[in-house]
Amino acid sequence: MKRWITLFCMILLLQKGVTVQAESSWSTLNELADQALSLAQQEHYKEAITFMDRFNDELTPINRESLHISTEQFRILQYSHSLALQALEQGNNEEEPSSKVMQFRLLVDALQTNHQPLWTEMEEEMLSTFGKLKENAETGDQVAFQEDLAVFLQQYDLILPSAQVDRNQQDIEKMNDHVAFLNNQSLEAMSDGEKEAYFKQIEKDLQTLFEKAPFQSDVSPFWVMMTIGSIVVTTLLYVGWRKYIGSQTIHSSY
Repeated sequence: MKRWITLFCMILLLQKGVTVQAESSWSTLNELADQALSLAQQEHYKEAITFMDRFNDELTPINRESLHISTEQFRILQYSHSLALQALEQGNNEEEPSSKVMQFRLLVDALQTNHQPLWTEMEEEMLSTFGKLKENAETGDQVAFQEDLAVFLQQYDLILPSAQVDRNQQDIEKMNDHVAFLNNQSLEAMSDGEKEAYFKQIEKDLQTLFEKAPFQSDVSPFWVMMTIGSIVVTTLLYVGWRKYIGSQTIHSSY
């Protein structure tokens, strides 16, 4: 009996140690990403690159499993890092480097937490932009439509990596299809009724993207809990069996 209790306590301590290690690693990575963003927004690109390099140096020796993220999530993180670093190295180009660093910063936060990640705070702003986009499509103001579409595409690009690690693939693919459709100016062949129905569907899918519960792709904590649960059940069965044997022994003595 003591051996079961000892084993159970060891597993609890092990799980606690893994959680503390992951929190410590994410805390360091989050701080570096935050510093890089702050410097990029001030156009101190060389200094921002230093923090991005430090982020990579910290990330390299860390075991992926210890961060509690999937292989795909780790790949997205590495790719976003490379895009942000490339934008900083190129300096002021067609796109502000700070936007790619912001995209990266939001992704790091999304991977660390499932409770109100920063990217979901973009919901009101994006819905507002989409509302203008819808209104311009209905009135036929193509100039205003293209301007608002450009803003909407930038906003979607900003949150896309974060959404990819927080939401299921089906929801992402729906929005990607909508964005591609809008960007290809495919609305011209649609009637007013079809446009209205389609924009309602886009708005619904956009709201779903923000409001859905986080998608959990990392299964390792699940198996840890299953293991702990199995040990608890086994321990309870063992204790119950000992009590039963004890009662039977007492009954037989009479």
